[in-house]
Amino acid sequence: MSQGAGATQPFSVCSLRGFSWYRRPKRHTMWLRTFQSMRDESSQIVFVRRALLTILVVGLVGAEIELLLLKHTDGFWQLVPVVAVAIAIAVVVWCVAAPSVPALTALRMVMVVFLIAGVVGVIQHFTGNIGYEKESNPGLAGAELYRAAAMGSTPLLAPGVMLQIGLVGLLFAFRHPALTKATR
Repeated sequence: MSQGAGATQPFSVCSLRGFSWYRRPKRHTMWLRTFQSMRDESSQIVFVRRALLTILVVGLVGAEIELLLLKHTDGFWQLVPVVAVAIAIAVVVWCVAAPSVPALTALRMVMVVFLIAGVVGVIQHFTGNIGYEKESNPGLAGAELYRAAAMGSTPLLAPGVMLQIGLVGLLFAFRHPALTKATR
């Protein structure tokens, strides 16, 4: 069984002065062959979709752990992201277990809620920081007050994680194969 001149075998026997040993291909060539085999568009889309799913799951689990460790459970507004992330994890499991139009529609709806919750969270954190800064230093006003609020006690851009997770979830659901199979 002969192969072409440029074909690479996984292992080859090399001989030098009567000694023979196995030579493995270099790691970068294994990666190169992996990516060269993904030349057709469908396998590339599958790879990207799996990567987005991995990023989504890691982001959701990480956000939920962080929210629970920070005890982000005082009152309604602090429970919104905790409950939203728990619901999103359940919906993602549903999408992976049985990808269907209802599952992907639910994922899209939850991700839109994430986008809204992210914007509302940034506003909540900012107004909370302004209130805290006014209380601790009543002389602050104008640009100094806004600067102090931006660097305040609650992280201003932490709810931005909700925006990022929402966008990744929407990208994962965008033109999902389960949606195209249902429309055929």
